Amino acid sequence: MIDQAEKIHLPPLGLIVEGEGEFHSYPSLVCRILNLPQLHIPIVNACGVGNLVRHLEDQLNSLVRLRHPYDIIVSIDLKDVIDQHLYSDCAQLKLDLETKAGDWLENAQKNDRLKPLPNRIAIVVHVQQFETWLISDLKNLCSLGIKVDQIEDVDSKILNPSAWLKEHMPPFYNLKNPKHAKNIVSQLDPSVMMGNSRSFHKFSREVTLSYKRWCKECGISNCLQ
Repeated sequence: MIDQAEKIHLPPLGLIVEGEGEFHSYPSLVCRILNLPQLHIPIVNACGVGNLVRHLEDQLNSLVRLRHPYDIIVSIDLKDVIDQHLYSDCAQLKLDLETKAGDWLENAQKNDRLKPLPNRIAIVVHVQQFETWLISDLKNLCSLGIKVDQIEDVDSKILNPSAWLKEHMPPFYNLKNPKHAKNIVSQLDPSVMMGNSRSFHKFSREVTLSYKRWCKECGISNCLQ
């Protein structure tokens, strides 16, 4: 059991993502959601949906053993999972990952090297892909060269967002380039994204709640006021 003074030195949030684009984009995206210029967000790249699904426990071990975040969010692309015939729908994917995370948390209670354990592990599914979130604010992406009208409810209307983004973005932009990823995210307005993507709204809510809970545990007042 750690005290309040020790908790403030632990990250409020840790992330497990499936690929390089997410790995380079998520820390900046979380800071945009929380409207904080700098916040250390430990993150693990599972290097593919297959690895994330099959070896979630290993990713959790790595993240917790190194940084002990207060909460953890695991995110994964629905389209990639379905294309690789790992799952047939979002509900089963989410249920399976939640079960694995819950089992890991229960078993980790017996391992002192993993303590302090995260309070919660949330699963967020990108519908359809992470790139869906990026194109949910096309107005602000216009500064990067996209010249199309805003699309409402991108989750259901753009079924292959990765291909769509490659077609409409200038060819020199690459999410696997850390500088490019940060530049793209810096143009986005999370409030607009939440209105156009239900899955991003879920992610934003989880990020905000985790940070507020961490602030409360650490005795930090006026958190996100």
